[in-house]
Amino acid sequence: MEPAANNLPVIQEDLDLALLTARDLMSTPIRSIDPATTIAEAQQILLRYGHSGLPIVSRSNVLVGIISRRDVEIAAHHGFAFAPVAGLMTTTVKIIASGSRWQLGGDCHSYRCVERIASP
Repeated sequence: MEPAANNLPVIQEDLDLALLTARDLMSTPIRSIDPATTIAEAQQILLRYGHSGLPIVSRSNVLVGIISRRDVEIAAHHGFAFAPVAGLMTTTVKIIASGSRWQLGGDCHSYRCVERIASP
């Protein structure tokens, strides 16, 4: 550890992101919700399991979107707790295999599924 400017210790982790796979970053088991799930129900699931977002899957088991904890919290705060997540979900979702390697650069910062790693 090295002292920081404010005298708090800085912990340096020897983490090579190039060696990480999607499997290393994902939560299991995967919890998904239906498009008709309300914002309030989604909020309870996110809080209970500590996830930063939830995939939204149709009745035919097709991924149709994703919703982040931040979007859910904002919607609930503005009185939309009983609205279905279908109206607020992001539908442009990128799907990667669990064995895919982490890549720096490009548009990786826009992947909502890794929001938790970027958040302090």
